[in-house]
Amino acid sequence: MRTINKELSLEERTAQDSFYQRIGKQDTANVKRVITLVDDQAEEYFLSPDLEHVHYLFQSGEAFFAVYGIGGNLTKQGQRPDIDIMIVTNMRYQNGFLEDYNDRFDDPDYEHNIEPVWRNMNQQLKEQMTITKENELPNNYNLGLTKGKCLISLTPKNGARKIDAVYVRSMHHHADLPSAGEEPGPQIDDTNMHFKSEADFISKDLDTNNQPLPRVILYRASTTDIQKPTYRP
Repeated sequence: MRTINKELSLEERTAQDSFYQRIGKQDTANVKRVITLVDDQAEEYFLSPDLEHVHYLFQSGEAFFAVYGIGGNLTKQGQRPDIDIMIVTNMRYQNGFLEDYNDRFDDPDYEHNIEPVWRNMNQQLKEQMTITKENELPNNYNLGLTKGKCLISLTPKNGARKIDAVYVRSMHHHADLPSAGEEPGPQIDDTNMHFKSEADFISKDLDTNNQPLPRVILYRASTTDIQKPTYRP
């Protein structure tokens, strides 16, 4: 059995409780439904052989999933019109991620869809929520105009507040990007876009002044127990 860490520190749990108190019971229940979906995906991924097949992508790092509370419920006073969360992972599958990519893989109804978080949202939450993409899902290595981010809106049908889920699988560090009016520099090394660990993500999740963005951890699952597979002759 693979060793998986899901612990939050006392300080993190206190901040988590404060966030849930701020948004209220009904919205907390909806956010926790999304977190359960992420946790199910984490469990499936950590128990799959895919992690060994792409073990070299996690050298000196960890495979992780995290959900954060972000946005106005942290930075502004009063009732907010929606709930902002952020789902972050550096999962990589052998198929699709390491081979030729086809846009159909982002279609939740396509039988060979390889974007499991997006697929599971549509399969598990569609009866209770209206689910839309406000931006394109990242492609197989999450490159392109989204720089590894997309926005998925989940609107509960019971009248609760909308959840805007920023889904992140990779991104450019601000220092790697040209400033306004500047010409793009040399080709950016794509490997810098991928997160070696949750700490690596946090070091990249900065504002345009390279200052940390406000976030509260709501869920974490990670493992460094990733072994090179042994093949029998």
